[in-house]
Amino acid sequence: MDKEQVVCRCTNVTIGDLVREIENGAKVFEDVQNTIKVGTRCKRCTMNVRDIFSKLIEL
Repeated sequence: MDKEQVVCRCTNVTIGDLVREIENGAKVFEDVQNTIKVGTRCKRCTMNVRDIFSKLIEL
């Protein structure tokens, strides 16, 4: 996965941001919603980012 790929345009969150949050202890999607606000504005990306987060957490 390209760590520079933006997954939430509203908050400019990248895959790399998700990886960092996981490294910092995020265990569930709601953790990253609370810390970096991904998928909290227009919410169009939420399902896609949730899927990406799930795949990353399994690695």
